[in-house]
Amino acid sequence: MKKIFILSFVLVLFFSSFSQHKTLTEKKDTTKVEIYIQEILDWLEHQDEVWIYVIISFFAFVENIFPPSPSDVIVVFGGFLSGTGKISNWALIFFTTIGSTIGFVLAYYIGFKSASRKFSNFKKKFISPASMRKVDSWFTKYGYALIVINRFLPGTRAVVSFFAGMMKLDLRKTTALCFISAFFWNLFLIDLGKSLGKNWKIALDYISTFNNVMWIVIVFVVILVFLFILLKRHKSKRLKKNV
Repeated sequence: MKKIFILSFVLVLFFSSFSQHKTLTEKKDTTKVEIYIQEILDWLEHQDEVWIYVIISFFAFVENIFPPSPSDVIVVFGGFLSGTGKISNWALIFFTTIGSTIGFVLAYYIGFKSASRKFSNFKKKFISPASMRKVDSWFTKYGYALIVINRFLPGTRAVVSFFAGMMKLDLRKTTALCFISAFFWNLFLIDLGKSLGKNWKIALDYISTFNNVMWIVIVFVVILVFLFILLKRHKSKRLKKNV
């Protein structure tokens, strides 16, 4: 049962990443979406400083609940605005990180509540207490590492936060690690937009390339994990036969 849970979790990451990758690819060919995003950016540029922080922070928040949200584009554009002196660079990093963290905690809470109600009944019926202890141990061991790197993995942010809540990881530790992860990711996006200046849209190509590379890495890791589980299962059967 532990193996099934691990495999299902990895597959969820895979398909969510694939979906995100597909969405990004489709966006390149969808003029309406590009026009819509450009309208948002044009409108955002003419807002007061305080409202710019609020709006960009909101997009950073929403991405954790609705991954197709163009939050990375908005944050990069915010970096461009900070380079023009319209807004503060560090204030922007702070507010986007706060927005990302609150969104992560909300997804965590949803996962936590799901586990407390429906999933708890499922566990009692189909999963033995011993198996669940193993799963809890595995996610406790590796779950925090996933939280640290999840910001840099395309399409997995909402998935990781939901599973973290479902497995009831320590909320304080989870929130702190999420804040750190979001801080460095937003710092990267904002500095990218700031350094490129009027050519900030080039950053979108960089992000797309990065996401494509990470998508390939995720697929490779999924295959390795799947093979590892199969080999371990095969080895276990052989040992039982020998005994």
